[in-house]
Amino acid sequence: MAGMFLLISVFFVTALFKTAVFFTERMTRLDGATAFIKALAVIFEVIDFFLTSAGILSGLLWLIMEIKNVR
Repeated sequence: MAGMFLLISVFFVTALFKTAVFFTERMTRLDGATAFIKALAVIFEVIDFFLTSAGILSGLLWLIMEIKNVR
């Protein structure tokens, strides 16, 4: 049960950061984009990468735990 909660929460936070990456990428395409906005976009992309990796790993961990519970 805790594994499933972790999996859902990681994917929810990942979705929030994917939305942030989308909007900051749109803002960097504007002519008046500042260096702060560009740096923010890079930071969001790095956090998004790590959250996606954590989501995949927690999903695999949850799957392994469920398989072990079946045996």
